[in-house]
Amino acid sequence: MARKPRVKVPSSAKTGDVIQIKTLAPHKMETGQRKNKKGKKITVEVDNLSQLKKIMGLKFDRILFDNMNAKILKKGINLAKKLYKTEASGGITIKNVRKIAATGVNRISVGEITHSAPIIDINLVSK
Repeated sequence: MARKPRVKVPSSAKTGDVIQIKTLAPHKMETGQRKNKKGKKITVEVDNLSQLKKIMGLKFDRILFDNMNAKILKKGINLAKKLYKTEASGGITIKNVRKIAATGVNRISVGEITHSAPIIDINLVSK
């Protein structure tokens, strides 16, 4: 019988805080998204090269490299590029995006654009 996924809430979280929650899936692959019944593509997220090596050769479409520096990311891309599409996310800023792009990754997610954007209050008054 499969165990229920666990959710890890940061110890610094307070009531009313908006937090990112990652599911700790009790599975050999440790992390990732599974194909749904409609046959959508599968993306597997890895945090380190050890996780990548464990999943190499399995059937899925894309690897999301999370919070890796450019040197480690390039090693991962070189291992995975013949089998999977690749994406980098986490810790990527406008300042380091060129360095990340130089690794050969297929896609890059720059969260700084959205979670660091200034807030603007717009009202529309109609007469």
